[in-house]
Amino acid sequence: MNNYKKYAEALYESSKGSKELLENIQHEIEHVAYLYKKESAFRLVFNSMRITNDKKINIIKGALKQFNPVITEFLSIVIEHNQSNQLLNIISRFNYLVAANSNIQKIDIITAQELDQSYLNDIVQTLSATMNVKPSVNHIIQPEIIGGMKLRIGNKIFDNSMRYQLNQLKKTLHNL
Repeated sequence: MNNYKKYAEALYESSKGSKELLENIQHEIEHVAYLYKKESAFRLVFNSMRITNDKKINIIKGALKQFNPVITEFLSIVIEHNQSNQLLNIISRFNYLVAANSNIQKIDIITAQELDQSYLNDIVQTLSATMNVKPSVNHIIQPEIIGGMKLRIGNKIFDNSMRYQLNQLKKTLHNL
């Protein structure tokens, strides 16, 4: 097992005490990832060879003092074990673990125009019963699909749009 997976699993295990704690940790760790990606000074604290680990930890604890102590302690452990270069992998794996162990499935319903709320509720209810999970639905309007519907469930896309059907017909006619 990769080292970053161990750290992500440790963070997940220490965060799953309650749903509220897990959501808070996930939200704050996303802020850490944003800072690491976008702020060179923040990244430099983690990666500099000129700053001792104790100073790095003090800087991080001072900068993130409003964050949950689980986050600052976790980052301290990452720094102490020289895993700073794996921080984004750890965060990505943590997010994967949260999603995989959640009973909520993110679903995008993509249509050409706004759907009636009762129709949308029927779709959600059917998906919920079929998938045995609670769906978190995001309704997206894309007029370019012309009509029909696309469903994005996790990393799978079910495309029953008019645009897709027309493209399929075009390919079939082209191959004749």
